[in-house]
Amino acid sequence: MTVWRPATGQLEFFQPWRSDVCVEDSQVVYGVNDATGKNVTYYRGPVENPQEYPPPRHNMYMRKNFSCGWAEKDIRESRASIPYRIRLRDDNFLEITGENPNPEPDPQNLRKSSPVAHTAAYHEREGSNAVPLPLMLSGWDSYYPNYIEWRNAYLIAPDAYYPGRRIRLWWIERDGRILEEQLPESLSFPAPGGIAFYPTPNGIFIHYNGGDLKKVRGGYFLKNDKLEQLIKANLHGVALSPDGCRVVFDHAQNPNDYLSKEKPHRTLKMIDFCIQGGKQ
Repeated sequence: MTVWRPATGQLEFFQPWRSDVCVEDSQVVYGVNDATGKNVTYYRGPVENPQEYPPPRHNMYMRKNFSCGWAEKDIRESRASIPYRIRLRDDNFLEITGENPNPEPDPQNLRKSSPVAHTAAYHEREGSNAVPLPLMLSGWDSYYPNYIEWRNAYLIAPDAYYPGRRIRLWWIERDGRILEEQLPESLSFPAPGGIAFYPTPNGIFIHYNGGDLKKVRGGYFLKNDKLEQLIKANLHGVALSPDGCRVVFDHAQNPNDYLSKEKPHRTLKMIDFCIQGGKQ
């Protein structure tokens, strides 16, 4: 496990981990094998001083998407039939209420049939009022919620982009309010591809993974309805800091550089959108 401290520029190497690595609120969870390789001790806490963490019971699993730690298995989360639940942060959850072929047409005429899309409702907690989502999850755009720590809210955004289709984002506040993030209707990219959105207090960092590798693929920043390309080529492992100010990613100019073991072509980069001037 390696920790980069941007304030000092130092890399620190910690004891090797086995599995179940997860980071949340500056806390890390991981397991370490003993000398025999048969027994695992788990740890949880700040990386400087993690404490031993009790191992899971037989009916537990490691939650990673929205909270770090062991969680009891729940039959209501089984996806074998509808309805089922998707755990979010703390007591929040989504309930998948229906399944239908995506009503939108094939954006690129690639298939004869549409992928499945789901209707869903948000619950603040057990017993709270269900709030139906104004969109269908999955489908062509693979909409799915991500927790944005500095906003204390969930962002629902597409992970696929198709030219000619307007990009739409939604926020789910923890109390159940649903708000659309207003984006310019003219926002567009030249070709189909993967896309991801990382909102900062000053704008939205967009990772676009389509089109020409050397010209249009890379990282963009949307601010005041203006789109600027900040970095080109492959980005991997993009992450947003808890305060929303910094975006960190693994970067290389091409796939060969990314995989090279002979030269340090692949680098870890950080962009700070909250410093004076807006970015670095």
